[in-house]
Amino acid sequence: NPPETLVGRKVGTIGWAVYGRREDFPAAAPPDLLSLYDRPWVALGDNLAQLKAARFVREHVPPERIVYKVNTVLGLTEAVEAGIGIGPLPCFIADARPSLIRLTPPNPDFAGALWLLTHPDLRQSARVRVFLDFMAAEISKRRKAIEG
Repeated sequence: NPPETLVGRKVGTIGWAVYGRREDFPAAAPPDLLSLYDRPWVALGDNLAQLKAARFVREHVPPERIVYKVNTVLGLTEAVEAGIGIGPLPCFIADARPSLIRLTPPNPDFAGALWLLTHPDLRQSARVRVFLDFMAAEISKRRKAIEG
């Protein structure tokens, strides 16, 4: 939910799925989700606890299986890529990395809204309006990748 102090529009939904390092999952078919709970997981730190993916890990993965926490989504991606554990990642980031493999379909419980926001005093500025319109058009072109 965007803060009340900003105005803008929702331009998409960010799809998330559980990913692992490709070399750790050589089978053609991805494993079932229940078997994944027995593996080591990486998770987002407390500063990102409000994200749905972080909540999912807290609620579903046994605490002793969470072997590493990190404070950024890119750090989480790099931890999965390094083979530290599996974890939920935004599809548009993880699908672009050949060393990662999607282990689950995009989970609507992880999905997050993508907003273009600005301060109310700036929304009538021509430069800001042009930028927001440009960004909305570019995001729209990449909607499939963003949504997973």
